[in-house]
Amino acid sequence: MQIQIKNTNDVVIVSGEYPNMKAAVHASRDSLQAANLTGADLSHTDLDEANLRGAKLEHANLEAAQLWGASLQGADLTKANLKGAKLIRANLTGVNLSSANLHKANLSNTDLVNVCLQDANLSETNLTGSNLSGANLAGANLSGTWMNFTTLSGADLHGANLSGAQLEDAKLTGANLTDANLEGAHLSSTDLQDANLSRCSLKHAILNGANLTKANLTHANLSSADLTSAKLTDANLDGANLEGVNLYRAHLDRANTILIKRLTQAAEKEAEKQAEKQTEKETNVTPTF
Repeated sequence: MQIQIKNTNDVVIVSGEYPNMKAAVHASRDSLQAANLTGADLSHTDLDEANLRGAKLEHANLEAAQLWGASLQGADLTKANLKGAKLIRANLTGVNLSSANLHKANLSNTDLVNVCLQDANLSETNLTGSNLSGANLAGANLSGTWMNFTTLSGADLHGANLSGAQLEDAKLTGANLTDANLEGAHLSSTDLQDANLSRCSLKHAILNGANLTKANLTHANLSSADLTSAKLTDANLDGANLEGVNLYRAHLDRANTILIKRLTQAAEKEAEKQAEKQTEKETNVTPTF
């Protein structure tokens, strides 16, 4: 079968006899820079160390594809299917992955600086040790994702779903997590200095030893969160829900006044609840004669 692959300027860059498109792409993986592979079915294809810089891969099917060490800088993978794909140590700097499906993909130790992952599905994806500095993850689904030792400095995660995510020893300095869902997330020893966590839900989150210096936690939900030994120096907790929060050995320098106010209110609210329950219990007691 005669197969031709053109680049983004409609110039033929691959031409020859191949049994199918997958075989053509695999055989030519060293010379696919700026290739137009929009909508191509490349599922389960071996593209390890492929040169796909600037390639057009919108709506492409790359499910379970092998892209270990591949060069994808500046490629367009909008709405591409990368479910279960292996992108370990790949270079995705500046790639557009908006609305892409990366469920259970492996992107550990991958360069994702300034990548666009807006509204992408990254649930249960492995991003351990990767660099997502400046990445756009607004509205992305990162539930159950592995991001231990991952760098997310300056990343935009507003409205993202990070429930149950593993973010231990991750770096999120200056990250925007406004309205994000971090319920039950693991953030032990995570660096959240100067991060914006306003209106963020951290219910039942584990923040042991986390650095929240100068973090914006206004109106955040920290109910039942574990902040043992966390650093909250100069943190803004105005309007935050601290009901049932664990602050054992937490560093509260210059956040004390706000914290005491919030904790007092939480304690009073809890006391009111207990009093109401007791009154209701006493009211419902059937008298015995």
